[in-house]
Amino acid sequence: MPARSAPSSPVREPRPPQIPRRLTPAGKVERHIRHDGKYLSLEYGADALSMDDPDGVEDVDFERCRFVRTGFSGVVLHRAGFAECAFADADLANLRAFDSRMSNVRIMNARMTGMQLAEAGLRDLLVEGFGITIED
Repeated sequence: MPARSAPSSPVREPRPPQIPRRLTPAGKVERHIRHDGKYLSLEYGADALSMDDPDGVEDVDFERCRFVRTGFSGVVLHRAGFAECAFADADLANLRAFDSRMSNVRIMNARMTGMQLAEAGLRDLLVEGFGITIED
């Protein structure tokens, strides 16, 4: 008698981020990421982010933020959270995020070469508009 396979559940589409239409533009203070920073309902433009500590910043949370052409290249985050966020044409190359999480996040047309998400939690993450290579 052939073995029965368990019925497969349908694939669920990721839930899109819930971001207000109007956001506060991120200023110089918000573009400089600090330890224990909380960044809420901000629109980041085409500037590169900087860090409080060259070894990386810890316990940073972004919620309901939009990143458009924002540079994360070389940023190091420990225990960071991105909830209800969208990235469009962002430079995420060489972003290193350790023990971090992304929930209800959309990434479109981003540069992600060398991006590291070690021990990261990903839920409802939609990535579209580019090719990706995964290596061991």
